[in-house]
Amino acid sequence: MNKQDKLLLSFNNSLSRLNIDTSRRYVIGVSGGVDSMVLLHCCIELNIPVVVCHINYKKRGIDSDRDELLVADYCIQFEIPFYSIEAPAFKGNFQAAAREFRYSFFEEIAQQNEAAGILTAHHADDRVETFFMNLLRGSSLSGLVNLHEKRANIYRPFIQVSKSAILEFAQKNSILFREDKSNTESVFTRNKIRNEVLPLLYEHDPAAQQNIHKSIKFLEQTKQAHLELIELELDKHKETRFGIRFFKRPSQLSEALRLELYYHLFSRELGVEPSRIKNIEQLQSGSMLEGSSTQVFISTDGFWIVDKKRRNFDQAFPGYDIILNDKTEMENSDSIVLSNELFEASVFRAWQPGDRMIISDSGQSKKVQDIFVDSKIPVPVRKNLPILAKENGKVLWIPFVRVSNELKQQRGSEIKLTVQTINKSGW
Repeated sequence: MNKQDKLLLSFNNSLSRLNIDTSRRYVIGVSGGVDSMVLLHCCIELNIPVVVCHINYKKRGIDSDRDELLVADYCIQFEIPFYSIEAPAFKGNFQAAAREFRYSFFEEIAQQNEAAGILTAHHADDRVETFFMNLLRGSSLSGLVNLHEKRANIYRPFIQVSKSAILEFAQKNSILFREDKSNTESVFTRNKIRNEVLPLLYEHDPAAQQNIHKSIKFLEQTKQAHLELIELELDKHKETRFGIRFFKRPSQLSEALRLELYYHLFSRELGVEPSRIKNIEQLQSGSMLEGSSTQVFISTDGFWIVDKKRRNFDQAFPGYDIILNDKTEMENSDSIVLSNELFEASVFRAWQPGDRMIISDSGQSKKVQDIFVDSKIPVPVRKNLPILAKENGKVLWIPFVRVSNELKQQRGSEIKLTVQTINKSGW
């Protein structure tokens, strides 16, 4: 094979641009079609360690089995680990269900093999087709250019290579591949765009293909700039209160920008259904939105974001460090000093209904729940806060909120307790 071949050079440049470590192992999804077979061939040519995954959808009878056999034989020839799976019958949108199944399988095999990432053979023409599909659906800027060269651990090193260049490379290097006859049938929207719409555009204007690629590139750059500005604006409104992520209401911004912030934060980052975002400002205080791994509690001045796994704990206090006898001043912390007697007779635990605290020198007590309400402490924060209480149930200290008057009467205060908020997520 000619190492100076244009496609191989483009592939090598993509590897450098994507910072792909070619000494590490990667998973490749290989269907048996020309795109993925050429991608596999390029990896072999450049001595990149790979693991091949194939999904048999059983949609084309014996032809589907022959696709799998071609890929399996190729892997045997080059001594490449090969994994195949038969897909179940999907209900509803086949393309969407197949995509989810496919990437889930790739991720599973990547973890098993400690792979550095996943390579797919999406190319420039796929990007154009996706652009027009999402244009017809009325997608936003994010949807129009959502086939990226890199997303998380998924890499698409052919995204700037045309289909015609891939076919030419396969023919020049005698690479075996299988043709999926269903690709020529304009049943699915993508096929109709590929087989009918785009050829008309290219016939009308020979420069159309190149110009569409240019426009998609410009849109991608605009999208990137937009996202960077959104991230900067989001950071202005992110806080950590009581170890819980809090997002202040961006009331001074225009409605359009506020909605962009809400969509980016709650839908893209936290997995809240996009349909819930549009009317988020009309939700009453105390309402809750369900995310994929979080719950968002609405308050008058903002939104409390609670990780589901952090709720209903016993003795563990995720989001907080409890530090003994450290004399240094710490950020995001609250401290008290105890006598040896009180220290020995107290314990950190979660708040319990019925807890009371002494709030006056005369011994008058008040329910901790009422203290929370008076201090406007939302429910998710109450459930996460470590409470210092005596064995008899009397609460001595609610960090960041209130100290019991009982502590004013203690003598010989020697032990310093500090509670500091931590946030491993970076916010």
